[in-house]
Amino acid sequence: MAANGSDQHVSLDQQFYEDLVKIVVPMIFAGHIISLSIVGLAIFLILIPLFMILIPLFIIMIPVLFPASFIFWICSYLTGEHPIGADQLEEVRKKIVKAAVGFTYNWI
Repeated sequence: MAANGSDQHVSLDQQFYEDLVKIVVPMIFAGHIISLSIVGLAIFLILIPLFMILIPLFIIMIPVLFPASFIFWICSYLTGEHPIGADQLEEVRKKIVKAAVGFTYNWI
């Protein structure tokens, strides 16, 4: 009978811990979700004023920035540096020259 009572005691302890895990794990999960939500809200509240300032400045400056970067790229390419995309441009130029070699005009 003692062995049977100890088995019942073990199963009660096991049931207690299973119930405890069923309560504690969702609480920990909910705590993590709430803390991530708070962090996300804080980042959102910090970045919104920043975007409210930067987006109009970007819209105002894009007509200046785009041509300036384009001119800078052309100057880099013409001076012999190899900016991004220069290799692809060279390949296209070589294909055009190769296609145009056999092409002649009949002017007369």
